[in-house]
Parts: sequence; structure tokens; C-alpha cells
Amino acid sequence: MNKFIRITLLSLICSFMVLPSAWAQLGKIAVFSPQDAILNSELAKQRLQKLSEEKEYVANKAEYDKLRKDFTTMREEVSKEAAVMTAAQQADAQKKLTSLRADIEHNLKKLQASQNDVVQQLGVEVGPRVSKIVEELLQEEGIGLLLRAEAVMHASTTYNITSKVTDKLNAGAGK
Repeated sequence: MNKFIRITLLSLICSFMVLPSAWAQLGKIAVFSPQDAILNSELAKQRLQKLSEEKEYVANKAEYDKLRKDFTTMREEVSKEAAVMTAAQQADAQKKLTSLRADIEHNLKKLQASQNDVVQQLGVEVGPRVSKIVEELLQEEGIGLLLRAEAVMHASTTYNITSKVTDKLNAGAGK
């Protein structure tokens, strides 16, 4: 038994001695969020700003804001008056609140759909450029393993190349 433990320990020690050279051959590890790289680009900021100024979007946003204000006001009134309201009045107020909430959610979905359309269009438009930039960074920095940032529980900022991709995307925007 003692011999087995010695052999196991010796095997572990040897594997730890070889491990650093094996890691060195793999290269560095990095994380990357394609969506964040695109959304933080100047082009994305310009497109989303342009969207926020479109007539239909402005109208939907104003309606959304009005509905939220109405919902908040009504909820506060119901809270204050609940003690003196009849059961029928409370049920009616709850129906109105439920209807307002549904309208808010519907408007929010319209706003998000507009934003998602812009983001998808950007992804199609600059996706190939982002891929090329990432390939260049992998070569330049000797990165052997690239993980999606969304799939990693924790990584310090030194491992994240998203901002580098965004910077290169912005630098090439004029090309």
C-alpha cells in the first residue's frame, strides 16, 4: 500500500512538472463577448441613437412612459384607498392594473424588437469584420483558448479581449 501511494505521488509530481510546458504550448486563455464588442462600438451607438430619434420609436417610448406613470399612480392610489374600497372596487382596480401592466409589456416588447432589429442588422454587417479582428488578436497575442464571456463564471479584465476588439472595430470604422 505504501508503495502505491509513493508511485501515485511521484506520478502527480511529474505531471505538475510537465503541465507548465504543456500550458505554454497551448497559449494564453482569453474571454470575449461578440455582442458587447459590437454594442459598445461607435457604429452601434450611432445606430441606436438614430433609432431613438425615429418618429415611430419616439411615439412608442412616449406611450410606454405614459403607461408606466399611469400604472404607478394608480397602484399608489389603490394602496392608499384599499382600506376603504369595497371588494368590487378592489377587483375593478386590479383588473385595470393588470390591463395597464399588459399594455406596458406590449409596448416594451415593441421597443425591444426595434432595438433587436438594429442589433441583428449590425451583427450581420460587422460580424465578418469582428471575426477577422478576433483572428488577428489570437495570432498577435498568442491566444490558444478563447471562451465566450457569457459562458465563464469569472475572469479578470486581463483575460477579456472584448474592449480590444471594440477599439479595433472603431479604428477601422472609417475604412
